[in-house]
Amino acid sequence: SSASPLGVANSAGPDSTCLLFLLSRLFSICKDPAFPRCIHSFHINHGFQEASGRMAEVAHANAVKFHAESHVLPIPWGEGMYPLKPKAGEPIELIARQARQRRMFDGMRDADVDIVAFGHHADDQVETSVMRWSKGSSPFGLAGMAHIRRWGMGDGHDLQFFGTEGLSKWVIRPLLPIAKERILATCDFHNLEYVVDETNFQPDLTLRNSIRTAIADLRSSNALSENMFLQKLKEANIISKTVSSIPYDFIGDSLDLYGSVQLISTRMEEIEAEAIMHLDLNRVQSPPGTFLLATGGRLLNATHPLIQSAMILCILRYVSPMPWGSVQAQGHRRGQNIRSLVSRVFTPWDQLEPQQQVPVSAGGQVIWRPMRIKQDGYLRHFRDTKYPEPRPLSSGERLGWLACRVPPQTHEAEKLTIDATDMLRAADERVRRHGSGLSSAVEFLWDCRFLIRFRLDCAPTDVREKL
Repeated sequence: SSASPLGVANSAGPDSTCLLFLLSRLFSICKDPAFPRCIHSFHINHGFQEASGRMAEVAHANAVKFHAESHVLPIPWGEGMYPLKPKAGEPIELIARQARQRRMFDGMRDADVDIVAFGHHADDQVETSVMRWSKGSSPFGLAGMAHIRRWGMGDGHDLQFFGTEGLSKWVIRPLLPIAKERILATCDFHNLEYVVDETNFQPDLTLRNSIRTAIADLRSSNALSENMFLQKLKEANIISKTVSSIPYDFIGDSLDLYGSVQLISTRMEEIEAEAIMHLDLNRVQSPPGTFLLATGGRLLNATHPLIQSAMILCILRYVSPMPWGSVQAQGHRRGQNIRSLVSRVFTPWDQLEPQQQVPVSAGGQVIWRPMRIKQDGYLRHFRDTKYPEPRPLSSGERLGWLACRVPPQTHEAEKLTIDATDMLRAADERVRRHGSGLSSAVEFLWDCRFLIRFRLDCAPTDVREKL
């Protein structure tokens, strides 16, 4: 809505500077009420480099120049949940990224901003795709970064856990189809001031930098062929010496990295949309926090292996007690485990081997159980103590696979026992002191899957008296 501000991650580099300039120009000339009228610029200062102060100055000056609300946010190393500033020999890039994400999230919350735009571009997308390919990623990983996605819950650690609030914030990447050279040309044409981060061009610092350097060297020599590309990546120890082919296409004799990654990305978006459609068509009502997928019939129309895999990944993300949006929730997307589930769920029951007709877990702390779906909607295990051997389906019964949380171990069950008394008492005290106009609702996330809400204004009088 017009009242919703937009955030921009402003590093003071050419990409974010160009993005901030273009968005400011767009909003100034566009009268569409759906467009934001207010832009917030967020610059995260790690304090790692001598140039950090200069970057913060340029980021602030550009924000003011382009009529954006400026937020220069230093990372408070060693305070609260933030670790001490990393030293040489430690995974500086990883620690810095995690701290940067937390500081950005907190800045967005303080400024009441729900959407933040990043300046990632087509060259970044190629590097991301190649980096994931080098680690053996599936086509979903080769698609690179999403144009738009939820922020997500994080990965479960204190610094990186954003809870349900992370599901209401979004990341967008408007420049993702644009090549770096066009961004630099835009900056030059409009005399935009920016700072170049020299650490982005040190190939020994990160894997991404190594890939960036290898691609740049080949492009400068006009030798971006498959053999040269493979040779360069092998020399830099980015891929194994035994790799003999690449997942990208050609235009004539030249390797088309931009076009290939864009095509993969578009195709994966289509795959995920089709997967969601099939899930809607084949879902059956089941207990809260579970997902029941009816097999046979319309489900067998989802024949493409990637659509089937996408459906499995969606269900895992929904049911898992791991944080929503994390790779842990999807069993780290291990190809072998996903294929194992696909082979069971999408194979007609009478064609499964007996050892495949039993409950199975393949990651994400989710167990898949074959169920009988009775005509009245009730569910029965396909095998139970009374009938250890599977019986034929009765008239009106259907078969389905129920995805549900793996029962917690003893140490996990203790963490799931939450005494809410103090929270309720504090909320009740606030209402008594400040009047009924104050919200008496108490919320917390339980098992990373359920938002539990108590409303004291609806509680019986004797309960509030005992508080």
